[in-house]
This record gives sequence, C-alpha cells and structure tokens, in this order.
Amino acid sequence: EEEADALKRLWPDSSIARYWATYAIADVREPRSIAAEWREVARMRPDDARVWNNLGTALHAAEDLEGALAAHRRALELRPDYARCLYNFGNALRSAKRLDEAEQAYRRAIELAPKDPLAHANLGTLLADRGRLAEAAEVHRAALALQPENPRELSNLGHVLRRLDQLDEAQRVLERSVALHPRPAALVNLGLVLRDRGLHAEALSTFDRAAALDDCGYSVQR
Repeated sequence: EEEADALKRLWPDSSIARYWATYAIADVREPRSIAAEWREVARMRPDDARVWNNLGTALHAAEDLEGALAAHRRALELRPDYARCLYNFGNALRSAKRLDEAEQAYRRAIELAPKDPLAHANLGTLLADRGRLAEAAEVHRAALALQPENPRELSNLGHVLRRLDQLDEAQRVLERSVALHPRPAALVNLGLVLRDRGLHAEALSTFDRAAALDDCGYSVQR
C-alpha cells in the first residue's frame, strides 16, 4: 500500500500511475474504497475499457449491482470483444438474478476465449442452478479439460453428477477433488454421494471431516 500511495504522490496527475496504484491495492482495501479509486481512474481515463471493467468488479464486490452492471456495459461499449469483462458482467448479472442475460454473457466470453476455464465453470454452475443438469455436466467437463486438476471444478462436476444419479462417477470425481484439496463443499458432496449409495458409515466419517474444518459452514442432518 505504501508503494501505491507513493506513486499517487509522485505523479498526482498521471492516469497511468493512478491506474497501477489502484491495481496494486485492489486486494487489500475494502471494496467501496477500491471502487472509489477506480471511479477516479475512470474520470482520468474515460475511454479505457480495462478501467471500467475493474470498476464494475469493485462495485460488484461492494454489492452495488446496478453500478457494476453500468460499469461493465460501458467497458463493453468501448471494447465489445472483451472476454474477461463479459465473464465479470455475467457474474454481476447472475447476482442480479438476470439469468438469461448472464448465460448469454458467459457463452459469449467462451466464444471469445475458449481456453479460459472460469467462464466455463460459472456457466456450468448457472446451468445446474437452473436445473439443466446434462448441459451443466458437459460444460463442467469442458472446464476440467482445460484444468484437469482443479479441485473446485471437480467438486462442481461431482455435485451435478450426483443430481443426475450417476453415483459411481460422482464418487470418483469427488474423491479426486478431496485428494487434491479437502474443501468442506467437496467433502459434503462426497458424503451425500456415499449416503445415497447406502455407505452410511463412510458418509458419516466424511461429514465429520467436513465439520472439523475451521471454515465449514455446513450443518449435516444425520
């Protein structure tokens, strides 16, 4: 943070210095403060799509969804083929419950950047939330083709496969996820698969592992 503040003091009228100073502190200050910084950069660089995208992301984090959507739209007006902005726009639309538009944004992001796993992953989750499970599984598989060892995406696929009653594959996928990184969500999903398969002792043991993790916010009914 000290280096970022020094940049602003040394070159107070430089939009480039302000841009990189704000970028440097984006992960260490609270979202509303960062949004205010990006607004100032946008005032200095009104035709920079990257700035508007970053402002939109900061506003989304600050729970200002309308502001986030407006900022992302401005970025896309300036640069319609901005794949990362389309991904972020999709995230904001999803938070705003505008699911058809969110799906369109994710699909367009994938068209423009087919090797980016993030848009695949979030599209898959969106489709699963809408009950389109076979499509969701296909999209999650595409994400895993790009990042085969991603434990979060393995957990996402396992969750969908369980809902499709494909329990053998769901168990294999979730066990791989847990082996890579034993996150509570993956452990709970694996426990549910084991329960559905009638392996109650193994399921309870897995639920206990999930509950033992400090960041576990799950309550398992036994």
